[in-house]
Amino acid sequence: MKLDRIIYTSIFFFWTFFTYCQDFAPVGSIWHYTNYETSAPNPLGYLKIECVGDTVVLDKTCRHLKKTKVQSNGISVSEKDEFIYNSGDTVFIYVPDDSFYVLYNFNAQPGDTWTTSAYDMYDDIYVESTHLVDSIATTIINGQSLKQLFVRTTEGNLTFWQEYGSNQ
Repeated sequence: MKLDRIIYTSIFFFWTFFTYCQDFAPVGSIWHYTNYETSAPNPLGYLKIECVGDTVVLDKTCRHLKKTKVQSNGISVSEKDEFIYNSGDTVFIYVPDDSFYVLYNFNAQPGDTWTTSAYDMYDDIYVESTHLVDSIATTIINGQSLKQLFVRTTEGNLTFWQEYGSNQ
């Protein structure tokens, strides 16, 4: 279950990063991501993430994201709202212990690490996860040259593409 919450958060943020916060996740934007359920006969539901507005959290202008998990049986489950902002190539996520964690950092170099936190809806707690950059590369996706981070986490291996999924 812990891996699911890290993957959902990571997929959304890593695939939709945009360089400037005012252009990131425009209000009204909606994303749908496949949700693999481990105990369902047909294990494909989806995660819906919607940017519903801007707000200020701890003196930072943030995007307000609502997340809904739609299970394969059609039942919708609301997840905790999330608040994010970016500064340069680093995106931060708010954790209700009154702090922001680095969600990802595209200035990172091989060997760099950062700690993030994600909500575990099953245990109703926030859990920290450490990310270690193994390597970086540049790849072309949809005609755009994008920076790519290969990252090991305490949950497994992930690959992040800068700006993939932006509206430009």
